[in-house]
Amino acid sequence: MDLRGRRVTGARARHESGRTDPLRVQALIGNRTQPALSTIVSVTQVEGRDVLVIDVPDSPLVVGTTGGLYVRRALASDGRPTCLPYHAHEMLAHEIEMLARLQARNSQEELRFGLLRVPVAAYSETAFREALANALIHRDYTRPGAAHVQLSPDQLEISSPGGFPSGVRLGNLLVTPPHRVARC
Repeated sequence: MDLRGRRVTGARARHESGRTDPLRVQALIGNRTQPALSTIVSVTQVEGRDVLVIDVPDSPLVVGTTGGLYVRRALASDGRPTCLPYHAHEMLAHEIEMLARLQARNSQEELRFGLLRVPVAAYSETAFREALANALIHRDYTRPGAAHVQLSPDQLEISSPGGFPSGVRLGNLLVTPPHRVARC
């Protein structure tokens, strides 16, 4: 293991035995991810210190935290707006539904390159997915309302509640330093 240029911090003792139990860390990761992520956790000695090694396998599914890394707007039982966890499977189901709607209405043109014919969609699915993700992730969750997708023959429009942060305008958008926005 090449550790040049890296700072080894070790694994601080967190359990009753006076050390970090790899099986407990493995269980913690499994319990706090949705769908549960099966990892392999071990402890190895590096420069005289215990270091946790966490092997995270590739997953064919979108994996999120059970606490919800993203939030969605909803009404609480008392009728007031609140933020709830937006789990990975809900995001994926929503994205699949939106992609299916786009595919059903996304016209294609065939371009010819010599003897080849290449179908080109009016709207890129990759660009659509990115714009939809931005509308959901970067929206202002303190404002009521939903993200909207409108597809017409000549344009695709995706909008969500909110606007530029204070002090940011279209004219200075590219030169203004980023702002951190408090989330729910």
